Amino acid sequence: MTSIPEYAFQNCAALTTVTIPASVTSIGTKTEANTPTNDITESKFKSYAFQGCTALETVVFEHTETDRLIIGAYSFSDCTALKNFVLPARTEIIGNYAFENCTALTSMTFGANTMVMIGAYAFKNCTAITELVVPERVYQKGANIFSGWTNAQTIRFVASEFKVYGVWATDWLGGCNATLSYGYVPAVEETPEA
Repeated sequence: MTSIPEYAFQNCAALTTVTIPASVTSIGTKTEANTPTNDITESKFKSYAFQGCTALETVVFEHTETDRLIIGAYSFSDCTALKNFVLPARTEIIGNYAFENCTALTSMTFGANTMVMIGAYAFKNCTAITELVVPERVYQKGANIFSGWTNAQTIRFVASEFKVYGVWATDWLGGCNATLSYGYVPAVEETPEA
């Protein structure tokens, strides 16, 4: 199995835990993770694979540092019980609205060696995250990524402010009131590898 199909578990209200084997390279997408792309438009990466799984609390990835992964649009949107999420090291794309309305999500951790593109509204209304550390090699490809975030939340970029605004498009911050920090140096145990 290399892909979890679109709509595979959509609205499975009793689903609480999912283990995704390392052989899976894409969640709800028709594009394999090793296909180079700069286009993460919604039509190409539609998913809804786990969208609306309101009891889903835990997602476990069995991926190693060399296993690639694409998370399609709406993959985990409206998973209102999802508490924390650790992205595998080689996550390449987080599609549009991928974690929208994950209101119980308290932590999102990017894996080592992450070089990921983030789609529009990917973390919209993830208001339980108090602090998010964004590694150096994370790039924005969509608008309003953190829409709905409040001033009680903090986004810490490892990259400098110059680099973030030089690489990220100008509309990524729309609807976001979080505190922003640049040039963040994580503690040794949380250092993302470049």
